[in-house]
Amino acid sequence: MKNLALSAFATLLLLFSTTTVYAQTRRQEVHDQVRERIEETRDYRVDLREKRSEVRQERRDEVRERISEAKKHRVRALAEKLTTRVTAAISRMETLVSRIEERMASLSEEGYDISDIQAEVDSAELLVDEAKETLASLEGVWEEMLVSDNPKEVFATVRLNVESIKTNLTEARRLLVQALGDIKGLRVGADTNGN
Repeated sequence: MKNLALSAFATLLLLFSTTTVYAQTRRQEVHDQVRERIEETRDYRVDLREKRSEVRQERRDEVRERISEAKKHRVRALAEKLTTRVTAAISRMETLVSRIEERMASLSEEGYDISDIQAEVDSAELLVDEAKETLASLEGVWEEMLVSDNPKEVFATVRLNVESIKTNLTEARRLLVQALGDIKGLRVGADTNGN
C-alpha cells in the first residue's frame, strides 16, 4: 500500500507538473499570437491612416488647383472687362477730340482766336495718350500677376496704373468739356460776321 500510495503520488505529481508546463507553454503561445495580432492591427491602422492622409492631401490639392484656376479665370475676366471699358473710353475721348478740332478749324477759318481752346485740347490729347500707354503697359502685367509668387504686390501696381488711367481720362474729359464751353462762348457774343 505504501508503494501504491507512493506510485499514485508520483503519477499525480508527474501529471500536474506536465500540465502546468504545458499550460504555461500554451499560455505563452497564445500571448505571442495575441501580441502578433495586436501589432498587425496596429500596422494595418497606421497604413490605413497614411493612405487616408494621402487621399485627403490629394483632394485638398485638387480643390486648391480648382480654386486657383477659378481665381485665374476671374482675374482674366476682370482684365478683359477693364481693358474693354478703358479702350472704349479712350476711343470716345479721341472721337470727341477730333470733333472739337474740326470745330476749332472752322472757327479759325471764321477768324476767331482759339489759342486758349487749342491749349486745352492739346492737354486733353496728352492725357488720353498717357492713358493709352499705361493701358498698353498693363497687358503683360495681368499674366505676370497670375504666375507671380506674390500677386498682391503685382496687383498693387495694377491698381495704381488703373487709378492713373482713370485720373487721366477724367481730367481729359474735364478739359474737353471746358473747351466745348469756350467754343460755345465764342459764338454767343459775336455777330454774323464773326467780329
